[in-house]
Amino acid sequence: MRMLKPERMVKITVIGANNYLEEVVEALYELGVLHIKEYSKEDEFFDIGKPFERAEIISRLLLKIRNVVNSLPKVDTSMAKDPKDFKNISQLETFVDALLEKIYKIQEAKRSVESEINEARERLNLLNILQRLGLKLDVFQDYESIMWRVGIIDDERKMESIEEEAERVKRCELYSARLEGKRHVIALFFDRELSSKIGEILEKHGFMELDLTRIKGMSGAPLRAARRLRKRIKELESELDRLDKELEKLAINNIKTLEKWSEYL
Repeated sequence: MRMLKPERMVKITVIGANNYLEEVVEALYELGVLHIKEYSKEDEFFDIGKPFERAEIISRLLLKIRNVVNSLPKVDTSMAKDPKDFKNISQLETFVDALLEKIYKIQEAKRSVESEINEARERLNLLNILQRLGLKLDVFQDYESIMWRVGIIDDERKMESIEEEAERVKRCELYSARLEGKRHVIALFFDRELSSKIGEILEKHGFMELDLTRIKGMSGAPLRAARRLRKRIKELESELDRLDKELEKLAINNIKTLEKWSEYL
């Protein structure tokens, strides 16, 4: 007669949010597949307090780890460094928090540099347009008795009409240059008393005003200013590349550690 042998038992740890404690325990008892016992301190790594308090801490830590992983660039795992070891969950969380802080600082620096690059490119586009007029940037300043308007006219006939009407207005000077296609850039200088009349003429012919606040305070020829701006853009792009490399280095140094502990938790 053969003796019946009991099935070998395997120890498992069920981790979840404290809010679902009662439901989970009841479900496990109903299934009858687990022998539920009280928590013991066999695993030093998880020895941080009550079991379900630990579950919430671990859930929070997992979210932080995923946040770090998602914030880092993808790298070749063959280049990645071996995972680090930690004695307890507190050490692991300190490590993850430090990583998050480094990432946030780099991301903030990147946003600042990207914003400056975008602003510089907008100014460069404006300078490239103004360069066609053959005027120095110094003329676009505030005067006591003179006003000016700068903008785009997108049609040849409208441009001709503005030129004809501007010639009939005294104390008004028009500068214009052709851009791509049928578009023209124009700059009108006139007495303040003519502000309403000039405004009517321009509005009638679809004048699209350019915002020159981006070049306020700039002087000299637009071409020289554009050269300085291109140089600055290259410097900013180099800084952006340096910051990207910092993120890549963080990924290479830590991705295996993050993946290991994400699986372990």
